[in-house]
Amino acid sequence: MDSLIQTFNESCRRNPVFTLVVGVLLLSFVIDVFLSLVTGLDFFVLNIFDNQDDVFMDHFNSMMYSMDDPYGYWKVIYPPLITAFYGVLGWWCLPYTTITGGRDISYDFRESEIGMMTFAVSVMISIFIMSIFVRKVCEKELGSQQTSLLFFLVLVSTPLIYAIARGNSMLICVAALMLFMLGYQSENKWIRYLSYVALGVSAGVKITTVFFGLLVI
Repeated sequence: MDSLIQTFNESCRRNPVFTLVVGVLLLSFVIDVFLSLVTGLDFFVLNIFDNQDDVFMDHFNSMMYSMDDPYGYWKVIYPPLITAFYGVLGWWCLPYTTITGGRDISYDFRESEIGMMTFAVSVMISIFIMSIFVRKVCEKELGSQQTSLLFFLVLVSTPLIYAIARGNSMLICVAALMLFMLGYQSENKWIRYLSYVALGVSAGVKITTVFFGLLVI
């Protein structure tokens, strides 16, 4: 145990970001395995894929809410940046969406090709950024094969599966935050400035990530 603690402390000193990433992933993996064993996989079925009619709907509901009086009528609680982003997507998709009139327009967005494209592109870009982050942070410590295995754990982790199944904007938030983490210590000032922009984008999706700005003080 003492040797394990010493190894962990040395890793923290050498690369704190790496230690944070590995620690979170291992904790998530242990929780996933535990819940799977206790519930017999009901954890995934009931909590992630139970309501098939609601799959991806955070994304498409947000598009609908953000198109018309989001803070007045719809009582949206998201920051203005992500609300404006969803509003632009909604108005852009509207001319290419068949409106059935039988239920909320958000379901029509989900059934349209252009609507699903906006969701798929956002997920693919977010996962691509995550892959860059894991590779940049972990490859030096673990090597290529182990880093690939680690990223696989990211892909099958409950938080990521849940975020995709819900269509939650947390994916965009985390991807932008990872760009900040990659660049805020760069010796190139333009990379540092762009990382600050990325942090602003992340905070514009989920305001709590603004506290990562303390890292630059």
